[in-house]
Amino acid sequence: MERQVIPFPLTGWQGSLSNSGIRVGAGGGRVLRKGRSIDLTARWKESLISVEGHQIATRTYNMEKSGPLVVFFHGITSSVGLWPTLLGGTRLLTDARCLSVSLPGHWPSTAPSGLTTDKVSAELFARTLRAAIDFHDSECPVHLAGWSTGGFASLVLAADVEFRDRVLSVACFSGFARGKWHSWLGIWQHLAAWKIHRISFYLTLAALRSMTWLHVAVMARFLGRPSDPGLRRALSASAMHAELKAHNGVSLQAMMGGIRSIDLTSHLIQIECPVFVVAGECDPVIRISEARHIADHIQNSELVVLPGVGHMLPVEAPETMVRTIEMSIQSVRPKA
Repeated sequence: MERQVIPFPLTGWQGSLSNSGIRVGAGGGRVLRKGRSIDLTARWKESLISVEGHQIATRTYNMEKSGPLVVFFHGITSSVGLWPTLLGGTRLLTDARCLSVSLPGHWPSTAPSGLTTDKVSAELFARTLRAAIDFHDSECPVHLAGWSTGGFASLVLAADVEFRDRVLSVACFSGFARGKWHSWLGIWQHLAAWKIHRISFYLTLAALRSMTWLHVAVMARFLGRPSDPGLRRALSASAMHAELKAHNGVSLQAMMGGIRSIDLTSHLIQIECPVFVVAGECDPVIRISEARHIADHIQNSELVVLPGVGHMLPVEAPETMVRTIEMSIQSVRPKA
């Protein structure tokens, strides 16, 4: 089933959450409540979990509550702090047990020194992310939500034979099953994958790290409206450039290059839970055809297309992301 949804009007990280009565601040997860600024990200508890030589960073919220766990995964070059920022002031932080999990090799996580592209696989994602979730709760059912590579990670776990029975629902935002990206990010991924081009990957990384304006200009190309001044200001105000500077370049190269050869298509049929596939109509990185490919191979799926939106959903449609997660949670009952 495919439908189009008009994204909730928003400028960057900011927007009115009508159901909560709270206004989200620009970055940092700060909210305004009765005229007072409150930093909700400070209430998330941080952990660093050792898995097969990897150190996987997590942040938890409301773990003392009962019920299913809502697990969040960020995108490539982002960090475990993405979702605590997006969720600041929403009902999810009032009602749900929340766990934000870092992708392998993404600051503040660390990867073993011997990580290379040929060691990056769907199985690596499954083992490391499954262990990080089990560290906090090894039995409870979970709802999964992820953006971009985080959406891919959600699909990996939903199809994983050792984990899929625990998965209640998936919200996959700009995610993919086939690891070859497009546009400028696809070119950079190609440089990461091939040894003969690797020096070009590192030179590009150095340039993006040293020049904020260049990083913003490149990220703006992934927007549905690249010239929109409000969205470009939101990119500048976000933590994306600081996160890129913090990542280990060798780990980032291995992860980006390794993902390029992964294809989950044959495993998607094993996913039985409801899956909400959300895609920007104008996404140049993960094309709309990839979203349709995922939805076509998962029996219990719904494809939601956002007109005029590109790849940067945390900037372009963050309220739509939160509402979709709420909808995915409400669509199922916990398994007995």
